[in-house]
Amino acid sequence: MSKSILIIEDQGDLIEIYSKFAQELFTSIDSASTIEDSLNVLNKKLYDCILLDINLNNTENGAQVLKYLMDNPTNQNAQTPVVISSAYVNSIFIEKFQGRFAGILKKPYDQNTFLSTVKMSTLSVEDVLFNPDQEDEVPIVKTDTPFSQPELQNKVKSIINNIAKNPEIKSLLKKIKVDRNKDKYVGAHAGLLINISTAISKELHWDSRSTLEKFVTASYIHDYALSNRPDLARIQTQAELEAKSTSLSDKEIEAVRQHPLLSSQIFESFSNIPQDVHTIIQQHHERPDGSGFPGGISHNRISPMAALFIISHDFCLYIIENPKWKLDNYIIHAKHKFKGPNFNKIMRALSSIGK
Repeated sequence: MSKSILIIEDQGDLIEIYSKFAQELFTSIDSASTIEDSLNVLNKKLYDCILLDINLNNTENGAQVLKYLMDNPTNQNAQTPVVISSAYVNSIFIEKFQGRFAGILKKPYDQNTFLSTVKMSTLSVEDVLFNPDQEDEVPIVKTDTPFSQPELQNKVKSIINNIAKNPEIKSLLKKIKVDRNKDKYVGAHAGLLINISTAISKELHWDSRSTLEKFVTASYIHDYALSNRPDLARIQTQAELEAKSTSLSDKEIEAVRQHPLLSSQIFESFSNIPQDVHTIIQQHHERPDGSGFPGGISHNRISPMAALFIISHDFCLYIIENPKWKLDNYIIHAKHKFKGPNFNKIMRALSSIGK
């Protein structure tokens, strides 16, 4: 099916680069370098995507294009997905236009980043990943629109307040209630992750409110791109994925591999989410020996906070899959998997919690 994109960018060399990036997704590629030219084109042709630079010719604000589309709901491109392409997007812009743009590409970016962001942005909620007529669609299980920034902030604030009221943090794991319904895996394991990751964090004295908020936020949103497919969200390692490869389609396999990056991208426009949270989400399926995904990075490139979350995530699944679980048994089960300075330190902290 023919698709078109309008690239609004004032630098000719970047138009050429982005046009080459776009050739894999679009059969028709147009460009404009000023606000006036952009509006003229948007009034003449319907596009599937608009790539919008914010700083045009150092004098024009690309946000005028967004405002025009918002103020003119009858324009044929009023609902066309807009992907922001900019070296810097401030919080005022995000707050004002958050409901209108579909993604942000921070300059400079490569073709893979461009393709994944634009693919996700051009899918409608009604699109179905596993439709045989859509072989070229992005490998992501579509979900409903993410909850709003205020809603997420309220969730995190409420949890943090409860944690602050609990002086007996070491007894948390003894009080865990587990919902082992496979269909409710994504939601159920978020609660477990919050308890486990914040308990370890406190044991390590990483107990500032801002640090705990990062673990709570990551627990809520790390699997967002697979929230409609709990069966896929349960797959934790590359080895598990390969073992199930005969029963999964290529798109399902790719959805599992890419969901850490896609989950992070879904929330890129949320100005209150720190980069540490994005790093945790992007690395939560990595392994210290380099056997994880999506990057296959080893322990020396995995952040300390991501390492804590990885172990918490693994322990969480162990609890869900073992009704008679014991922390000591998990330590024996897991210590050979998680080696490296950061991982060793976290495993010692987890061991201390049960004593």
